[in-house]
Amino acid sequence: MKTTTAVTTIAMILSSFSANAACPQRTSVAAIGAMSQQLDTTSHQDFRQRVDRTSDKYQQLNSIGSISRIPGAAYVGSGFMVSPCLVLTNKHVPFVEVEKARKGAQVNFSVGQTGQSSQPFSQSINGSVVDFGGYDGRSSSSSADWALVKLNKSVVNIQPIPLLQPRWDLLTNAHVITAGFPGNKRADRNDVKDMWGDLDCQIIGQAEGGFLMHNCQTTHGQSGGPLLSWSKSQNRYFAVGMFSEQYDDGLSRSMDRGKANNAISFVSGRDIGFESEGDKILKAIAANKCD
Repeated sequence: MKTTTAVTTIAMILSSFSANAACPQRTSVAAIGAMSQQLDTTSHQDFRQRVDRTSDKYQQLNSIGSISRIPGAAYVGSGFMVSPCLVLTNKHVPFVEVEKARKGAQVNFSVGQTGQSSQPFSQSINGSVVDFGGYDGRSSSSSADWALVKLNKSVVNIQPIPLLQPRWDLLTNAHVITAGFPGNKRADRNDVKDMWGDLDCQIIGQAEGGFLMHNCQTTHGQSGGPLLSWSKSQNRYFAVGMFSEQYDDGLSRSMDRGKANNAISFVSGRDIGFESEGDKILKAIAANKCD
């Protein structure tokens, strides 16, 4: 079955962004929004909530799943469908040693809520890594911490999450959410019956290297989860970034950009003459059609 890439043109939804509703080192940081007093706290209280993907409000998040390496059965990270047969995640999720990354490496992607501990996902499909970024394990390259997995068969009855490449200025103070399968919410490594999300956070800045700086609470195990913004006109979520690094324990809720968590940005660099990681990701998606 032929399928088109789940990417939406910028002009369709730029005006519909809802606004105002991990690494300590930072350079060349530019603020992109006023502070929100509601979210400005340095408390490490955990505000994440269980996400019921059967509800009308969050059913679009059902395409976020969990990834395990092959061989090995333990779930090691999160990922999300960008087409019926393609999953985007962090490079460090399928590869313990990112410098040994190779195309063709095998992983398993499990997706679809059941709510059952014994069988937490409705679909479990093997696949292989078809492309990845240049992340080398150092913080300075973590904006390239991405990998694209092509599944052996398409996921059925679950819609992918479209990617969006908005201009920087339209991310100003943008309200976002993020979700995945954090390890510190599991009784054991395979306890992934519940998805957890930070459903009330925002982008607080941008940094050199293609980062979105945000105060969404994200911890280990949620690597590869998307940063999502809601479009009123399209009545759906769009991925504007993907979790990359956490500051400290990942639970900082501060508006201090020095304590922000990082997400890989999907923003394009074409307008200013370079190929961004977002451009590379979209290029990789376009090159790998579903059968």
